[in-house]
Amino acid sequence: MSTITFTASIQDGVIEIPEEHKKELGNGDSVKVTVVKKKTPMTGIIEELINNPIKVKDFTPLTRDEAHE
Repeated sequence: MSTITFTASIQDGVIEIPEEHKKELGNGDSVKVTVVKKKTPMTGIIEELINNPIKVKDFTPLTRDEAHE
C-alpha cells in the first residue's frame, strides 16, 4: 500500500485530487480516505475551554465573592 498526502478543498461534497496525483490514481482504484479538518486558530486554552467545557459530576461553581478572594 502506498500513501499520498495532499491538501484540498471540498466543493459540493467532492474532494478533487490534485493533477500531480491523478496519474497514480485511476478510475476504479480502491482507496482509503482519512479526512483531517483544519481547525480555525484559537487564542488559547481559555477559549478552548469556553467552547468545550469539561463536565464534572456534582460540580458547584464558586460564588462571585469566593472567586474574588
